[in-house]
Amino acid sequence: ECSFEENVDVLAETIKKYAAVEKLISDNKVIFMTGGMDSRLTLAGDLAIDYVPVLANWQGSPIYMNTKYDDHVVCEKIAKEKNLEYISIDVSGDEPHAIDESMLQLLGEYATIYGNNLKWHKIFRSINNYFYDFGYFGETLKEWMPLNLSYHEKYTLDDYADLYLG
Repeated sequence: ECSFEENVDVLAETIKKYAAVEKLISDNKVIFMTGGMDSRLTLAGDLAIDYVPVLANWQGSPIYMNTKYDDHVVCEKIAKEKNLEYISIDVSGDEPHAIDESMLQLLGEYATIYGNNLKWHKIFRSINNYFYDFGYFGETLKEWMPLNLSYHEKYTLDDYADLYLG
């Protein structure tokens, strides 16, 4: 059984290892940030090994996307504080489209993101030669036993609403 401090140290080393592997893939990286815990941990891991990413945030219809104006503000502040390049991308006004075979071949599972928003897909073509990272999928924290145990704690409906719905 590890102490809290030992768990944090191991988690920090694990995050740095993910960053080091990604740095081997490409010297250039874009983190599409929501400003939440996962994307901030991803950024912290990168900066800890001197892997300097570009930060990006997107704004669009909240009906189709998980973006909020506050995310944009948080990401811009983080970029300014860390002296990082920041890109704000407007993907609003593009209604969902049917997914065709060429989109699946080009983007794989990302073809389905945000109802196959075509403006979103253009991002991948316009920012070439970069490794793309999305902290919000929780890759950094998956299967982390001490955290997994906390996910099974009992929450009241109010706790759940505060924690997950803001």
